[in-house]
Amino acid sequence: MQRNRLPADERKEQIARAVLEIVATEGTSRLTAAEIARRVGVSDAALFRHFSDKAAIVAAAIETFESMLFEDFPPASADPLDRLRIFFIQRVGLVRRYPVIMRLAFGDRLAAAAGAEGVERVRSIVERSVGFVRKCLVEARDQGVVDSGVSTDVLTWAFMGIVRGAALDGRKRKASPEQLWKELERLLKTRD
Repeated sequence: MQRNRLPADERKEQIARAVLEIVATEGTSRLTAAEIARRVGVSDAALFRHFSDKAAIVAAAIETFESMLFEDFPPASADPLDRLRIFFIQRVGLVRRYPVIMRLAFGDRLAAAAGAEGVERVRSIVERSVGFVRKCLVEARDQGVVDSGVSTDVLTWAFMGIVRGAALDGRKRKASPEQLWKELERLLKTRD
């Protein structure tokens, strides 16, 4: 049953990503050692050569989820709209490559798989993104660049909703993240 031998770090990453896929597509009821092992192509016992128990496997999956979301996080530039643009383009690209990320970020399955500690951790990971968007919007509003006639919460929800919509876009010819950003930027900017 063993696939090609991988270095331990690569195998751990593979196992963590399999957990994310299972939780996102099938829920926590299918999150068993046997199912994880089947998806990875190893024996059940092989999982526990890399992790002490199932809770450690789920914790690694949460770490992978977090690293996927924040691997190319925007630099702390002076321009809040530039930070939002970088974040938006990066996040749309990510959710298009890995659609399960949206299910995990906007659902409670990953948190449920992790138990009480995991609920708070997953919530804080998601809130970090939302908080980043909100902070950039407040800064842009303070600079007079973003429309002050619409509440920051509504602008934040619109921003995150467009990311989600871009992930769910089933058309063959999708608008590029850059094209979508130009449209979103027009919505956000102050009207003259």
